[in-house]
Amino acid sequence: MQNTLIAVPQGIAYDAVLEAATLDIDVRFDMNAPDAGSYHPTTRTIRVRDGDRTYIRSTVAFQLAHAVLDYPTTEQAVVFAAERLIDPDDFVAVTAATPHPALWARVLRVRDCLLEVYLGHLFSPVAVA
Repeated sequence: MQNTLIAVPQGIAYDAVLEAATLDIDVRFDMNAPDAGSYHPTTRTIRVRDGDRTYIRSTVAFQLAHAVLDYPTTEQAVVFAAERLIDPDDFVAVTAATPHPALWARVLRVRDCLLEVYLGHLFSPVAVA
């Protein structure tokens, strides 16, 4: 089956598990998984340790990169996830509401590493203004 990207909501409304389902990728929650998350191409399965919603959203979006992109680097997978999980308008609203960067990831419901990549590579104040 070919991995075809579909139009998906971005930001808070984005559901990585739903996108996986539309690509015929099974997401399994496994408390005994040997790592935080992994993609198994032969079974088209993402395994993720159960955790809070932010952890699951971020991990599944990151693992989706391995299903959709051809052998992505870790940085490419993080960028892939950040592009889906952080909407520029949401980011602007959050930063306007609080000047405390420590709260931004929590409010946006993403892991800190994704917010760092967003700030370093994806966010453009000119594009949002």
